Amino acid sequence: MSVTGPFTVIGNLLWDPQDWIQRVAARPVDGQDGVPHVCVIELGGTVGDIESAPFVEALRQFVIRVGESNIFQIHVSLVPIIGGSGWRWTDGMH
Repeated sequence: MSVTGPFTVIGNLLWDPQDWIQRVAARPVDGQDGVPHVCVIELGGTVGDIESAPFVEALRQFVIRVGESNIFQIHVSLVPIIGGSGWRWTDGMH
């Protein structure tokens, strides 16, 4: 068996994060009754690292699961400004 070829991430690694999001999104945190209108989830870390790949894939599948009209994704990146030169260090965003 070769481990150098493509691999597939399956099972709980993809389903558990989706189930957790749906469970947490339905829990009110303001003392009111009913399902909240908005739930904010942060996927921290560096997107593109092998460690984050299953979570990024879980979120991609979650969009399919709940429908594109029921989810909004935003990607945020830190762009540090180096010293007094005003140069923006963007290498980490590529």
